[in-house]
Formats: sequence, structure tokens, C-alpha cells
Amino acid sequence: SLIKAVFISDLHLKPEGDTKRSAELVRFLEALRSRCEHLFILGDLFDFYLEIPEAHHLFGEYRKVFGALGDLNRLGTHIIYIEGNHDFRFGRFISQGVGAEIITEDTEILLDGYSCYLAHGDQVNENDAGYLRLRDFLRGGFVSFCLRHLPPHWIYGIGNYFSKKSRVYTEGKNDDLDEIYRQFAADRWEDGYDVVILGHNHKQDHHEAVIGGRRRLYLNLG
Repeated sequence: SLIKAVFISDLHLKPEGDTKRSAELVRFLEALRSRCEHLFILGDLFDFYLEIPEAHHLFGEYRKVFGALGDLNRLGTHIIYIEGNHDFRFGRFISQGVGAEIITEDTEILLDGYSCYLAHGDQVNENDAGYLRLRDFLRGGFVSFCLRHLPPHWIYGIGNYFSKKSRVYTEGKNDDLDEIYRQFAADRWEDGYDVVILGHNHKQDHHEAVIGGRRRLYLNLG
């Protein structure tokens, strides 16, 4: 039977030593061949990925995953990749080689008459000023300059460093993320969305409400 949409995020596959988990994802993607209309990746599929020179060599362990995604696309699945905070600055390889539509921020779609709001979720906690400043820095002009001029293996090493620091920083936060994310979803419901789907905080959640006589749904992919 045909599946309308599949949503995944936050697998954090590592560029080295994650062969087993990558193989599990490849098997999952292969099972979707010719059966799935839309695959939504809500960021951080990879623990670290940037499109830089020699990316195919530096991120060799990702090749089978990219191949499985490309096969899905060629067999008719529309792949939408929302950039995360560990995998972003995508270029031609993801959009043309893999065939994914790249979304750099949030997006909205209509599925079976339901208005859906989708985002990675790393901008939900507006109180986390330190992270938001780091996010702006990593997407800013100075880092763009470095990506153009530093040797690829330097970028790879620096990126891995920031990836690990980000994970330690996030795991050390004590904010009531469940409530923050549910309130964010409720605000999107008030904006008129029926469904809100997020990732990033690694806390799977499912919350429903009825607003204006219409069922509303919030999902965090965990």
C-alpha cells in the first residue's frame, strides 16, 4: 500500500564508526521504495555534514545512505530535507545528486487537507540566547569565508569539534523543553496550522487538542 508521508530526524549518523546504524537506515529506506509519496527529513540525519570540497572522501561512510535516498527519489518519492543544526549548508550534491528539495528554515505543507508546520526545532527555545548566537555565527559570512579558503580536512576537524560541543551543551540544558515545545506548537495552532512536527530536542512527544472544533496535533520525532 502507498504511504502518503514519512517523517524522520535526529539520527545523528557519525562520519566514522557508525556503519551499523547507517545500514539500518539504508534497509529502512529500501523498504520504502515505490511505496512512499513524501519523505521528510527534519534535520540532523547526520551528526556532522557540510558540502565542502572532498566531501565524498571525508564523509565516505554516508555514501550508502545518499545512494538509498537517491534511489528513493528516482523511484518517485519526493524528498524534502529541512536543514538541522548539525547538517546544513547543503549544495548541489544533495539537491541534484540525491534529488532532495532543500529547506533552510521552517516550511508548511498541505497533506490530505491538513495544514502542517514543519521545522527542525532548534529555534523553538527563544530563551537559549547562547545557542541562537552560535547558530547565526555558523551561518554567517565569516564561516562562509572559511569554507571557501580553509583546507577541507581543517573544516572537517573544526566541524566535528563544534558538533560535539553542541551535543554536550544541549544535553546539559535544564529548560523544561517539553512545555516550551508544546507551547510553540499551540502558538502555531493559533496561527491556523492543524499539525506541527518538530525534532531537535530528542524527546519524543505526542500532544493533541481541539481548537475551533478542529483536531490539532503536535509531534516531536524524538
